[in-house]
Amino acid sequence: MSIRKRRSARSGRAPLPSPGRPPVAGRDEQIRFWRAIAAGLGSEDAALEAGLSQPVGTR
Repeated sequence: MSIRKRRSARSGRAPLPSPGRPPVAGRDEQIRFWRAIAAGLGSEDAALEAGLSQPVGTR
Protein backbone atom coordinates (compact mmCIF):
# COMPACT_ATOMS: atom_id res chain seq x y z
CA MET A 1 0.00 0.00 0.00
CA SER A 2 1.25 3.44 -0.84
CA ILE A 3 0.99 6.35 1.55
CA ARG A 4 -0.72 9.39 0.06
CA LYS A 5 1.20 12.62 0.44
CA ARG A 6 0.23 16.17 -0.16
CA ARG A 7 1.11 17.44 -3.59
CA SER A 8 3.24 20.17 -2.02
CA ALA A 9 5.32 17.54 -0.20
CA ARG A 10 5.94 15.65 -3.45
CA SER A 11 7.22 18.66 -5.38
CA GLY A 12 10.78 18.34 -4.06
CA ARG A 13 11.02 22.06 -3.35
CA ALA A 14 11.49 23.67 0.02
CA PRO A 15 8.41 25.44 1.39
CA LEU A 16 8.21 29.17 0.82
CA PRO A 17 8.94 31.35 3.83
CA SER A 18 6.16 33.36 5.42
CA PRO A 19 6.17 36.98 4.20
CA GLY A 20 5.69 38.24 7.75
CA ARG A 21 4.72 41.77 8.64
CA PRO A 22 4.52 44.22 5.73
CA PRO A 23 7.21 46.89 5.66
CA VAL A 24 6.47 50.33 7.02
CA ALA A 25 7.42 51.99 3.75
CA GLY A 26 5.40 55.11 3.09
CA ARG A 27 4.86 55.91 6.76
CA ASP A 28 6.70 59.23 6.44
CA GLU A 29 4.52 60.21 3.50
CA GLN A 30 1.39 59.36 5.48
CA ILE A 31 2.51 61.52 8.38
CA ARG A 32 3.29 64.47 6.10
CA PHE A 33 -0.04 64.01 4.30
CA TRP A 34 -2.11 64.06 7.50
CA ARG A 35 -0.17 67.02 8.89
CA ALA A 36 -0.98 68.94 5.71
CA ILE A 37 -4.66 67.96 6.09
CA ALA A 38 -4.58 69.19 9.69
CA ALA A 39 -3.09 72.46 8.47
CA GLY A 40 -6.17 72.99 6.30
CA LEU A 41 -5.02 71.85 2.87
CA GLY A 42 -7.30 69.85 0.61
CA SER A 43 -6.53 66.19 0.01
CA GLU A 44 -5.01 66.75 -3.45
CA ASP A 45 -2.85 69.64 -2.24
CA ALA A 46 -1.82 67.64 0.82
CA ALA A 47 -0.70 64.79 -1.43
CA LEU A 48 1.51 67.16 -3.41
CA GLU A 49 2.87 68.59 -0.16
CA ALA A 50 3.77 65.07 1.03
CA GLY A 51 5.59 64.33 -2.23
CA LEU A 52 2.91 62.05 -3.65
CA SER A 53 1.01 62.29 -6.91
CA GLN A 54 -2.20 64.30 -6.91
CA PRO A 55 -4.59 61.36 -7.55
CA VAL A 56 -3.22 59.54 -4.49
CA GLY A 57 -4.73 62.24 -2.30
CA THR A 58 -8.27 61.28 -3.25
CA ARG A 59 -7.82 57.54 -2.69
